[in-house]
Amino acid sequence: AIEKHLEAQEYGSMWVVQKYIEAPILVHGRKFDIRQFAMVAPDSSVYMYKDSYVRTCSAEYDVNNLDVKAIHLTNDAVQKVLESYGEHEDANKLDFGEFQRALDADHAE
Repeated sequence: AIEKHLEAQEYGSMWVVQKYIEAPILVHGRKFDIRQFAMVAPDSSVYMYKDSYVRTCSAEYDVNNLDVKAIHLTNDAVQKVLESYGEHEDANKLDFGEFQRALDADHAE
């Protein structure tokens, strides 16, 4: 299905690929996403941008509360208007070192 979609795209068009994870791993009880930028060239070469980061939600995850976008969407447009924005991390963002330490603390065996 993805290949068919890619073949149907106009040359030079831009788009975003993402997938909602139904049973997420949490960082300090909150959802996160990893922002990794890549470019796929017309010859199918892939170029990855070296610097990427992790965005976090301000509110703790609650699968039973689907009405509060702040729990489920890490999107800056949603998060930055909340009183709790930046309460846990500066601008709700982690670098990969901070992310690894959070995972180690939350998911130690």
